[in-house]
Parts: sequence; structure tokens; C-alpha cells
Amino acid sequence: MKKIACYLMTRNIYKDVLPSLKSLLKNGNVDRVYLLIEDDDIGFDLPARVITVNISKWKGQLRPDGPNMGCRWSYMVMLKVIICKMFPKLHRILTIDVDTIVRGDLSPLWDIPIGDYYFAGAREPYWTKKLCRDYVNAGVLMWNMDKMRDGTADYVLAVLNYRHFGLVEQDALNEICAGKFRIFDAAYNAGDWTEPPKIEIRIRHYMASKGMWKVEPEVEMYGRMPWEEVLG
Repeated sequence: MKKIACYLMTRNIYKDVLPSLKSLLKNGNVDRVYLLIEDDDIGFDLPARVITVNISKWKGQLRPDGPNMGCRWSYMVMLKVIICKMFPKLHRILTIDVDTIVRGDLSPLWDIPIGDYYFAGAREPYWTKKLCRDYVNAGVLMWNMDKMRDGTADYVLAVLNYRHFGLVEQDALNEICAGKFRIFDAAYNAGDWTEPPKIEIRIRHYMASKGMWKVEPEVEMYGRMPWEEVLG
């Protein structure tokens, strides 16, 4: 199975993805990366393994006056729930936020048995305890694309179009898919809100507001790293 990852980005954060993208290509052992953007061209050169896809047409799936359209998060977080429709031939895909740095091999994520589950993610202990059920952070998710195509993707988006959620797609997915997703070790989404990792961190998720994550030393290091070094 091809190991494919993707980022969803509005144009104001196109260049912000570079540190995470470079760390993913250098350390993550992925075969291909898709950058899902609002334009036909991202405006800068990328390696051949990175493919940009204009998904602006999918914005028509969202109600312009919907209850989550005015939130501080990009509307792209809602389009994440229908990624299985954007790539109808893919079986699995890893979605990852831009405020992350990949530190190690991500191959084990593609080996997680998720045949009967919609996705896999890292548990957030606060909400898990408060809700008395597993609750995951949506910043890094491994999607079972075939399972999401059973009508669940369309249903989650429909609910997002008519109900307000504080954490938008994260809250909606955790509510609608409760009991139907797997938990992976927080080493693959290590941040302030996820559980302590049981193994060495593979993805550091800064989960930082107001862009403060951009000045983290390893973020700056990968941002400066030339492609020649990234690609070996």
C-alpha cells in the first residue's frame, strides 16, 4: 500500500507548511504528499513527490452562512471530513496539520488494523475523561477511506453545515463516530493536549495559537533546510 499523507491549506498558510513538509519527507518514510490548496499553483517549487491539488470547487459543499464558517479555524477543517470523496481510489490517507514536525518513521500507521473503523488518532485525556468516552485530536488522523464512503463522510459534513461545534470537525467526528475509531500511540501526535507517548515521538504537534509554533527551534531548522538535504 502506498503511504500517502496530505495537508489542507488556505492560501494564507501555504509557506507555513514547509518546515512540516520537509520534516515529513526527510523522516516520515512516505511515498507521496498532497497539498490541498485553493489555487492552481502554490507559488513556489516543490519536489516531485509533492503534488498540489486545487480543491476550491469542494467549498461548494459548505453552506456560506453555515454555523461553523465564521470560526477562527479555516473552512478547510470541514473539508477534511470528505477527503475520501476527493480521492475515490485511495484506501488510506494520513492528514496532518502544518504546525507539526515529523521526527521519525510513520510507516507503522499504515499497518494499524482499521478495517471496521473510520479513522485512527491520538487520545486527548481531558475530553476523554469529561465525556466518559474516547476523544481524539484531529490534527493527525489516519483515515479508512473505504469506511468513510459508507455515507458517514456526507453525514458528518451535513451536520457541520447545520450545527455549531466548538472545535468544528474534531468535535463532530468524535461525536458522530464515537466507538468507531481506533486509538494510536500519542507518539504520532505528541502535544500538550494528547497523552504522554509510550515510544519515542514520531510527530511533534505544537498545537500553538497565533503562530508561536513558527519560532520553535526545530521548526526554524527545517524551514531553513535546503531541499538537497531534505531529499538526501
